[in-house]
Amino acid sequence: MLIKIKILHHNIVTLQILTEMSSVNVVLLPRLDKNDRHAAKIQNLYKDRKPLICLFTEDESTVTEMKRGKLKIGLKDRNQSDVSEELRRAINDCLSESSHIFRLADVSKHSDIRVDEEDDDDCRRGRAAAQQMMSLLEKKHLTEIKESFLPHQEKLRHQWSQKNREIHRYQAHETEMDISRK
Repeated sequence: MLIKIKILHHNIVTLQILTEMSSVNVVLLPRLDKNDRHAAKIQNLYKDRKPLICLFTEDESTVTEMKRGKLKIGLKDRNQSDVSEELRRAINDCLSESSHIFRLADVSKHSDIRVDEEDDDDCRRGRAAAQQMMSLLEKKHLTEIKESFLPHQEKLRHQWSQKNREIHRYQAHETEMDISRK
């Protein structure tokens, strides 16, 4: 859903409101030291009853449950599609176990945030487009979505890898011939 949010106070208030209202909190961190300036915020999120997923840029691990509802995922030297799939699965698992549901409409109930979705034409058009996209994608697996919206992607990838193998095979053959000439 597309929405413009105008912050009336400092970003700390926004962070507090959004973390209170969220169903799952996801945090991106290089690594976590006790002396880190954000350590207290992360510690509060960790103590909270809501699910927390920490993405560590300097860690190579797959999904690891630190304790119930508290997960960590390493990003270092990992394939983006693998990490995206793990993150999607982890969020879905957390949401299925959570009783709290985030509703964007509830954000406007806070006096510190003004939601101008109803007054702005761009927001209304964006919301309608997002809802239309979601209705198309709902209840479809990622492979189905790729096949229906990117029908030639697999064929092009196959052609590219075939051409790439031919080029490298040709270069390897040339190198062998150069060596044998010397």
